[in-house]
Amino acid sequence: RVYANETAVMIEFPADFTDQLINGDVHFYSPIEASWDKEIKLDNVLSSITIPRSELKNTRYKVKINWVANEKKYYQESEITLQ
Repeated sequence: RVYANETAVMIEFPADFTDQLINGDVHFYSPIEASWDKEIKLDNVLSSITIPRSELKNTRYKVKINWVANEKKYYQESEITLQ
């Protein structure tokens, strides 16, 4: 699940992975301006990650998450609009 509040964007991984270390990357892709794209590395994350809103622009992002847990690869894609 990807969602935002006034200060941060949160990414929560499925409950099935609560006790597992997650590695991979998150790519915030802006279809409006390539320089607004942002990539975040996931390095031994447990259940969720928080990204400060100050690292992202107020725009629509396609969020592409590539991650590995328990030696199995996963991919999730969603959209979020920051205002």
